[in-house]
Amino acid sequence: MNNSYPFILILSFLFFSACDHDTSSPDSNSDCADAIAEDNFGNFEWIQQHIFTPSCAAAASCHVNTQTMDLREGMAFDELVNVSAKNNAIRVVPGDPEKSLLMVTIDHDSQGGRFSGDLPLIGTMPLGGDILCLEKRQTIEEWIRSLN
Repeated sequence: MNNSYPFILILSFLFFSACDHDTSSPDSNSDCADAIAEDNFGNFEWIQQHIFTPSCAAAASCHVNTQTMDLREGMAFDELVNVSAKNNAIRVVPGDPEKSLLMVTIDHDSQGGRFSGDLPLIGTMPLGGDILCLEKRQTIEEWIRSLN
């Protein structure tokens, strides 16, 4: 019997438990109200600092220095805007949140959101955490609209 089997099993469990999806409640982070403040609404730097870094590119999350997508500071913009995902959808279509995979995955109608469309096999985002509050989803949508 291969001695690496238990090790692979444990690693698989840790990976999938770190990316476990829970849509039971939106995040209760205090910066939800700040997301729609005039200086923050649609501001990519605010989105990076308050959404991507803590929710998507934290040490235990799925988008930190990976082959699929890296949402760490200094990497996220170039990994998102006008970039095709594995399902050939564009991650962020400048000026068009309805056609942007990012909006579909964070605000999909399957979790009570406003956007419909094909999801990647792994589903909605963020995996392993609470869904983003409406205000955070709105500021990401505004950022995408501002890119035209």
